[in-house]
Amino acid sequence: MIFGIMLDANDEEERSLYQYFRELTAFYTDERLEIRIFHKSKSLMLQMETDDLLDLAVIDVTLPGALDGARQIRKKFSGTEIMVIADVSVSPMEYIHPSIRASSLLLRPMTEGWKKAVKDFFEPLLAENKKEKQRDVLWVENRSGIYRIPFEQIFYLEAREKKVFIRTKAEEFAVKETLEKLTNQLPDNFKRCHRSFIVNQNCIAQISLGENLLYLKEGLFVPLSRSYRGAFKRHSNE
Repeated sequence: MIFGIMLDANDEEERSLYQYFRELTAFYTDERLEIRIFHKSKSLMLQMETDDLLDLAVIDVTLPGALDGARQIRKKFSGTEIMVIADVSVSPMEYIHPSIRASSLLLRPMTEGWKKAVKDFFEPLLAENKKEKQRDVLWVENRSGIYRIPFEQIFYLEAREKKVFIRTKAEEFAVKETLEKLTNQLPDNFKRCHRSFIVNQNCIAQISLGENLLYLKEGLFVPLSRSYRGAFKRHSNE
């Protein structure tokens, strides 16, 4: 689970909130919670430009630029769950808005009920992540933890160094699996194009039979071996 937070590092309430998220994760699942903390909106936005995965975000909209950061997250990640932290200094009209679509609100100062509000927000997400079978994601595990990677964000899978590397736009996830085993978990739009590669056909921008290459979106490319040309030939312009 990938979790982004924009908080005030010097604020005692928000340090307690951060710790409580970690405690909930440890209690309900053995999945690794990858938390990325940002204290400035510029840092958050730069990270969002390269990230492919974001399951949930907590944004303190009292911080300068935080509202823009929340809008940026919503624009790129339509399915991300967002919790907004606010106080009387920010008008509700600013954060209760379609451009943010927050699913939970935590008002400051935090009263005795704040843990229940956080738990009600976080528990369903943890429960969803514990489901072992989903049609739209690939579940993988490595030394860093358990990850769920949406199929639509996978460009290709490559076998090398006795591992499989799952390539998204900005990241590679290395797992100790075989292509054969992972093939059984992939939808039909993933096709073998080389003995060491499986490609997401939805990400193909151009098929070059002359070069034996498949050019993908975002400037990526993978080899196309002669053994698998037949599956791609009818889609080629050559």
